Amino acid sequence: MLLFDLGNSRLKWSLWSAAGYAQTGSVDPGDQEWDVQLRQQLQGIAAPDRVLVASVGPVQVWEALRSMTRSRWGQEPVRLQSQALQCGVRNAYAEPARMGADRWLAMLAAWNRFHRPVCILDIGTAVTADVVAADGRHLGGIIAPGISLSRSALQAQT
Repeated sequence: MLLFDLGNSRLKWSLWSAAGYAQTGSVDPGDQEWDVQLRQQLQGIAAPDRVLVASVGPVQVWEALRSMTRSRWGQEPVRLQSQALQCGVRNAYAEPARMGADRWLAMLAAWNRFHRPVCILDIGTAVTADVVAADGRHLGGIIAPGISLSRSALQAQT
């Protein structure tokens, strides 16, 4: 499987099989040549069985990535979305699709690995923290600006 994580500041990818992660890479979707860089990184990769995408980044980057996987391998990528209930975890959001897929997938992975209360921290462009109870109930979370966003806001506003 070819896995993509399209965030606000990075597009990361991994080629995964039962043996583990075979290749990984990343590009900055804010870079004018990001698509050229990505094509170079993916050069030589045979058609994957599936292409999965967790996307919270710009829609135009998602569309370009979608077009690239279609033209390169004839694959329609599956865009992963947060669900009300999935893999034993119940989402606390009234509108589950409003939660970023990256946060949701991190919760699914952590809870399914440990099957006990977990707190998931992700420190990137944004800082997120989510708590999942032993029974798989998402108890809630927070999202705050990351270090770079905080620094930019302070410099611009003070």
